[in-house]
Amino acid sequence: VVEHCWRPPQFPKLLHKHLFQILEDVGALFSIPEERKEMFGNCQYVLNRNRLSSFSKSDAVALVPCNFTTKRPSETLQEKLEKTICVRSVLSVIEPFAPSALVSRIMVCLFKEINPLIVWRDGCLFVCGHKYILLEFIHAKDLDSNDRESLPSSFEDNFTCMIIKTKQFCSSEQLTVDDSDETNVQQLIEDCFLKVTFSYYNNLKLSRLE
Repeated sequence: VVEHCWRPPQFPKLLHKHLFQILEDVGALFSIPEERKEMFGNCQYVLNRNRLSSFSKSDAVALVPCNFTTKRPSETLQEKLEKTICVRSVLSVIEPFAPSALVSRIMVCLFKEINPLIVWRDGCLFVCGHKYILLEFIHAKDLDSNDRESLPSSFEDNFTCMIIKTKQFCSSEQLTVDDSDETNVQQLIEDCFLKVTFSYYNNLKLSRLE
C-alpha cells in the first residue's frame, strides 16, 4: 500500500522508510510491534475504506488513527458490553480548543500501552484487568444532556472544548474484585495527554470532573 501512497518520482522508494519513521516520530501512526501482532490481530478496526487507515512496511503493520471512520460503532459496542455494568464514568475537559490531530496522537500513545478490542477515530474499547474501558473523545457541543449537566458552569457555553469521556464496565460477578493491582486507567490517559501535548500545545490544560 505504501507504494500507492508515496509514488515515484516525487517519493523514491528509498525514502519510504525515512518518511515512515517521521510519521512514527510525530505520533501520526502506530507501528505494531512484532510481539503484539497477535493481540492486535484480534482487534476490530473500524476503518474508513475511502482513506488509508493502515499500511505496512516490509513485514510490519502500522495504524493511522486519524484515518479511522468517524462513525461510532454503537451496535458493536453494545454487543460487547451487553452483559456488563457501568461502574465508573469520568469526564476530562481539554481546554481551550483541541485540534483533531491531538486526538490521533493520544490514541497512538495509548496503543503503546494497551491492546484495543475496538477502535474508531474518536475512541476505543480495551480491557484493563477484569474491566472493559470505553474511551471517547467528544466535542462539548455533542455531549448528551446528562453529561452536559455535570460540566461546571464555566464550561457550559464553551462548545469548543474537547471532552475525554472514560467509562469502566464489568460483569456483576466482578463488582467486588479488588482493583488495587490494576493499572490506573485515568492516570494512563492523563500521562498520554501530557506526553503528547507538552512539546506542541503546552498551553492546553486537562481538568478531570468526577
